[in-house]
Amino acid sequence: MNVRLPTRTVPIPGFPAEALHRHRDETEPDGRVLVFADRDGGPQRRSNFRRRVWLPSLVRAGLLGRVTQLGERRWLAVWPDQAGSEQRAEFTSEAAAVARVVTLAYGGLRFHDLRHSYATWLITDRVPVNLVQRVLGHEQASTTLNRYTHTPDDYTDRVRRSFADDLLTFPPLDPESASETGLESSPEQGEKAPEEGDDPRRGETGVVYGARLRGGRAEPAQRSRGVQPPRVCPGHRIR
Repeated sequence: MNVRLPTRTVPIPGFPAEALHRHRDETEPDGRVLVFADRDGGPQRRSNFRRRVWLPSLVRAGLLGRVTQLGERRWLAVWPDQAGSEQRAEFTSEAAAVARVVTLAYGGLRFHDLRHSYATWLITDRVPVNLVQRVLGHEQASTTLNRYTHTPDDYTDRVRRSFADDLLTFPPLDPESASETGLESSPEQGEKAPEEGDDPRRGETGVVYGARLRGGRAEPAQRSRGVQPPRVCPGHRIR
């Protein structure tokens, strides 16, 4: 559910902010009045907004039926009925064709669906869920995740790309390169290998001394009992 607050700050990019400024300047420059008002300056009724603004916008965007100009004063309106069949008719003006689709077309996005799209877009673009929860005005993050976010169509490609990062892979190195980067190392002459004990770097028992590269992976050159091979992080040298 939404948090009951008198106001909520929602960050928006520059292009809608500019459009809102132009709209207010063209309609009513007084900042105390509503940005989107009805013909009398009051709040818009939901039914009027849907019929006069929302549905015609869907038609012109190609998201609810379609309207195509066939020639001078010839417009073709095409819309789906409740049975899923395609209906069509010709009109002498675009406004009349759009009005017919708005009146008879079945389905179409709801205005509230924009809120779901907004949440899904932000989460998909890695905006932290607590921030998305805040701008949506939800009391709990679970509402944001479970009810308002949806699986994008390209989710499989996104998963693949997350594992295709160059920083997550280790290309095979030749011995010369391995020695230069320190991935092939051994104790220097006269230097003693450390005694077994807890390794504070990994919180494990035993010490791994040196590493070598096999098949693009770093493996221990010398390993004591029960110790897993070290994981090499990009940019770090094993000594």
